[in-house]
Amino acid sequence: MFTLEGISHLLLSYQYAILFPIAILEGPIIAVMAGFLVMTGQLEFLPVLLMLLAGEIVGDVLYYCIGRYGGRKFVQRWGKYVGLNAARLASVEDHFREYPKRTLLFGKTQSWGSLILVAAGISRMPLALYAWVNLFVSIPKTLLFMGLGYYFGRVFGALALKQ
Repeated sequence: MFTLEGISHLLLSYQYAILFPIAILEGPIIAVMAGFLVMTGQLEFLPVLLMLLAGEIVGDVLYYCIGRYGGRKFVQRWGKYVGLNAARLASVEDHFREYPKRTLLFGKTQSWGSLILVAAGISRMPLALYAWVNLFVSIPKTLLFMGLGYYFGRVFGALALKQ
């Protein structure tokens, strides 16, 4: 079910109703697929953008909550197996206090950025600042991925017409 074909089928069948929950799980891939569906006229741009942004922010807040309410205990118990100790955790917290926006901006552009989002929760970054920075980064990021889906959908459509 969670293959590209399965997700495509879900999006075509349930459209906007399924877009938000899937975007919570995997925003960028869904944004590309939704951009393609916008290009084909099966979905409308503005509702898709709003659903994707809402899913992205809810997913980010979930990562934050994981860090804030369970991350410290998890690191204390299991961190030694991946090189995390109390000193490194303190270093991460200091870094978030000194460069909160920059750190989140960097984290949101990485494939492993969820670790940065969890670390923001562990560091107890103010939730309002966290949410605003994530929204600020999510808007161009989502538009970029939707644009890729739209553009490559047009290219695919043009190639299909030539055959």
